[in-house]
Amino acid sequence: MTPWLRDLTTWNPISAVTAAARELLGNPNPAASIDAWPMQHPVHATPIWSSDY
Repeated sequence: MTPWLRDLTTWNPISAVTAAARELLGNPNPAASIDAWPMQHPVHATPIWSSDY
């Protein structure tokens, strides 16, 4: 995958919501191995993505 596309997929809100749901439901999170902050902390990243500025 090209670097810009990889960055887009690791920092998008849908990935964070999916990873947060998996973590909260007790399923293993395969995205946790990605070094991006939203993938390491999806439960915290999801409210940040959904908040209005």
